[in-house]
Amino acid sequence: MELVYYFGIDLQIYEVEKLSDISHVSVIEWFDQFRIVCKESLTNDPVLLGSNSEHLIEIDESLFGKKRKYHRGTGKQDTWVFGMVEKGSRKVILQIVEKRDRKTLLPIIQENVAEGAHINSDCWAAYNTLEKEGFVHKTVNHSKEFKAQDGTCTNEIEGIWGLAKLKIKSMKGVRHERIGDILNEFCYRYRYGFSNGDVFHKFLKDIAIFNEKKMKRPIKDKLKWIKKRHCKLKEKVIDEFCFVEI
Repeated sequence: MELVYYFGIDLQIYEVEKLSDISHVSVIEWFDQFRIVCKESLTNDPVLLGSNSEHLIEIDESLFGKKRKYHRGTGKQDTWVFGMVEKGSRKVILQIVEKRDRKTLLPIIQENVAEGAHINSDCWAAYNTLEKEGFVHKTVNHSKEFKAQDGTCTNEIEGIWGLAKLKIKSMKGVRHERIGDILNEFCYRYRYGFSNGDVFHKFLKDIAIFNEKKMKRPIKDKLKWIKKRHCKLKEKVIDEFCFVEI
């Protein structure tokens, strides 16, 4: 259960190795299983962006690799990710896509964004028909400005790209095929606050729900005391013990 705590407060693998006697390989295997829990939680608690008419949606695509968005060509290990965020609610969806054309992106938008929602984007051609599809659509031309004269911008989704890439960079290298799992973990943490204490307690509840079904090493069905070290998180100290039914 020590590893659950370390994952919950977002420690890196090398940090966990310093604090425990658990092998590098074992930590990786367990953290991969914990990311399955994050994915299952997101899948079982889907969000419909823009269902509150007061919330604005920002959408964008970003390349997780060496090439920049407007450069031609990509490397073999480059990954395109399509992102949507509802401003003011911490609801975010990041999805790996093979292409970023209208045929690929429009169904994702229609599935995850409420009809009639207000959407901000850049001037990428794939978004040109959003008005016809029933959305209120405004654009900003990033080749000329960061914010349009009417205030339209995509600052929040751009900020999310920065945070997501910082997460991957902090892991000292991530294999191409694992990026999707890391993005699921990122969305989970972003939605539930990025306050490590809150994420940790939320994660404990989700493990209780999903461990028997998804974990390769299921935790026994009994009441357990999970002992934790005192850890100060943004001026908030987690209690010494947490009682969890699993």
